[in-house]
Amino acid sequence: MSAPAPTVEEGLRAAKGPRFVRALSRCLGGHPAPDTTIHPLDQMFLHSLAEHRDIGAALSQYFNIARQQHDAFAQVIEALLPGRSGLRILDFACGFGRLLRFLPQRYPAANIWAGEIQPEALRFVGETFGVNTLASTGDPADFAAELRFDVIWVASLFSHLPDHLFRGWLARLHSMLAADGILCFSVRPSDLRAGANSGGEFSYSPDSEVSPLGGEIYGTAHASQAYVDEVVRSAVGGRGAFRLVRALANEQDLYVLARDPAMPLDPLQGFRRGPWGWLDRKRIDSAGRVSLQGWAGSMDGGGAASPDVRVGGEPMAVACGILRNDVAAAFDDPDLLHSGWSVDGTAGGMDSGSAWIEVTANEAGRTALVYAGELEAEAAGEHGRC
Repeated sequence: MSAPAPTVEEGLRAAKGPRFVRALSRCLGGHPAPDTTIHPLDQMFLHSLAEHRDIGAALSQYFNIARQQHDAFAQVIEALLPGRSGLRILDFACGFGRLLRFLPQRYPAANIWAGEIQPEALRFVGETFGVNTLASTGDPADFAAELRFDVIWVASLFSHLPDHLFRGWLARLHSMLAADGILCFSVRPSDLRAGANSGGEFSYSPDSEVSPLGGEIYGTAHASQAYVDEVVRSAVGGRGAFRLVRALANEQDLYVLARDPAMPLDPLQGFRRGPWGWLDRKRIDSAGRVSLQGWAGSMDGGGAASPDVRVGGEPMAVACGILRNDVAAAFDDPDLLHSGWSVDGTAGGMDSGSAWIEVTANEAGRTALVYAGELEAEAAGEHGRC
């Protein structure tokens, strides 16, 4: 008989728990973790919890994607606006603040604006993270903000817009840049489209798995680089945007567009996606015998990354180099063929029939949070997501 699905309330409490906060801090190189408060209506967390039915998997995915997005944000700033202080930043379509919670650790909250169409999300990020707020609209023509920003970051909005709103929002946000400002936006590449063999530079479906908004303004979009370049030329003029392939959570392309067409974008050539991974199977019995399987890999063509596995706070011996055809196929990267790892041993640190598990993937000074959560003795779980 399968265990009951975890509740949202249990997940929200676990996010604030000291063990998870410490695990996130270690993933950040020992720097303090951001505020881990999650709103009970946060669609990103709710989707992960429903998909995995595992609090540790849902929290780890939620915060690891946030960590990777923040790392991408920082790399773009360091490459194009190095040494700049006092940057005015807009996180547009910020949702309930998955990325936003990290920004006040690096930049003054007074210089950060959150833009969002959901009123409850806007109230939450303003009150919880202390940033400025801008209420967004369904039509870019009705968005009346007169501020100018050095950086506008738009994750997972253009990947949900129909063509006319894709064009309209790109033009509107570009007009809100300072003279040397940059606009960063993510797009689902067209080769991720179901039935991609049908061709086409852009496709839109009114369906979305996470949004409360209507399909006429928010669904699921896929776009090629040729489409994005054409939209940039027609909507704002000048050259196309710089494409960072699969730079957002190893799924969406990230495009960077400068207000000043003379700004060199070549420094972005050094962008790194960092390590990634997943815990596929886990089991522990009442005697502390533990069996874990997963994968950890470099998303920059470097093959396997180094997994660190701790059970009850104790480091475990890890067997690496296991064949993972599925991972290599999922990312179309033969370097990931031997990214699998496993743990089979006995661990201490059992606490009333359960143990705390932490798994990270490490490469070149960067760390991905693969899993952090409680595992009940004799329970087994399986996560098929790569």
